[in-house]
Amino acid sequence: MLNTLANHGFLPHNGRDITLDKIKSAFSDGINMGDDIAIGTFTPGLAANPNPNADYIDLDMLNKHNVIEHDGSMSRRDEYFDPTNPFDAGTFNQFLSYFGNAQTFDVTSISNARARHIQQMSLLNPTMNVTEAREGTSAGECAFMLAVWGSPDNPVAKRSYFEYFFRNERFPVVLGWSPTDTALTVPTLLQIAQDITDASPAGVPLTFAPKAAS
Repeated sequence: MLNTLANHGFLPHNGRDITLDKIKSAFSDGINMGDDIAIGTFTPGLAANPNPNADYIDLDMLNKHNVIEHDGSMSRRDEYFDPTNPFDAGTFNQFLSYFGNAQTFDVTSISNARARHIQQMSLLNPTMNVTEAREGTSAGECAFMLAVWGSPDNPVAKRSYFEYFFRNERFPVVLGWSPTDTALTVPTLLQIAQDITDASPAGVPLTFAPKAAS
């Protein structure tokens, strides 16, 4: 999302010297997100800055495992296979396959896709590590997508918006998308995320630990 905000000019195009105030403005102007979400995004990013006294981030600082991207990503290969963290069409297509031909994604369908996608990736990655905290992060990302490509009041995302965003790192304005009138805040995001976790399919694990070396 931060790269997309930079691509549209809501954040510096060069991805550098991004302060909390810039994140707040970008989230508000670009996607109608509350300051609390901006703070929650900026704070872990700031911890990745090698300068302990810094009050800014550069986007390339976030290209570290478990800062933003993590095992079981919707659109990136696990670090075990590719630590450079680019968009991977194969991984994204696998995630989408769990929706069948559905043209909208809701809490139930994205919960099913998320759980089965991560489980499938765990079969390939012996170092897969998804803790309870990371499971919550994954649910939060899905909640974020439903709220942005749908709305906080009605978290049902259009598939076309969802796909366009990931494949192009741009907002799907050309498809008719515009930011929701209702601002997304942390309490609403957490509730949608909890609903996603609660709707997870029975018998499919949500957490994984690295396999012991044989």
